[in-house]
Amino acid sequence: MVPSAMASDPARVLDPEYPNLPVEVVDAWRNAPENVVAEVIDGELSTMPRPAPRHASAASIVDQSLSPAFRWGRGGPGGWIILPEPELSLGARPDLVVPDLAGWRRERLPTMPDTATINVVPDWVCEVRSPSTQRHDRFKKMPMYFRHGVGHAWMVDPEAQGIEVFRRTAEGWLLVLSASGDSVTRRALRPRARRGGPLGVVDARPLAQLTARPAAAVATASASRGRSSPGWRSPAPSLPPPGPR
Repeated sequence: MVPSAMASDPARVLDPEYPNLPVEVVDAWRNAPENVVAEVIDGELSTMPRPAPRHASAASIVDQSLSPAFRWGRGGPGGWIILPEPELSLGARPDLVVPDLAGWRRERLPTMPDTATINVVPDWVCEVRSPSTQRHDRFKKMPMYFRHGVGHAWMVDPEAQGIEVFRRTAEGWLLVLSASGDSVTRRALRPRARRGGPLGVVDARPLAQLTARPAAAVATASASRGRSSPGWRSPAPSLPPPGPR
């Protein structure tokens, strides 16, 4: 981690693009090696290895499952922009992060920015856990997403073949779905094709496909709905329909 404390020296050199961040943090973020993902949260730099193939495959399957209905309106409401690994610049400081997937209602992101980063807060984010990122995703990125007003968040775990679905509430993130295993995941992700109503993930393939393991390796399945978790209170097993936030 690079220290986040800002020096009080008025002669301190500031980065012209990110004057509210320590210049050494910005320099390290810009010059991070290509084989790592660099993020800045609360003024601190974190670097993580680039996603392994299983991690990337999981994110790709979620993207392919959602985009036909939610982005293109095929069998669903349309009205969403869903992007893989967008570079986000959130807040005035800002926080510089790269979620595995992020989605915006089209009226909130009507055109693609010409800049490398997007400064419009997503309506939905999805993080795919890996052993090297799970603590960072849960304990740094989730509170940061809540602070910036993200409404819905998914956490996909390829190793456990599971998914956690969170919805934003006034008190914090609410865990509204926790599912693992083949049969439960199929039920959790099956679409409900009512235009204007809540829609689940369009492709009902089980999360077992997010890993190379055979389905027989999944001995048990479990799910819980509507559980609150201390410090957490974001999406239901569906993206909300397009419309006002």
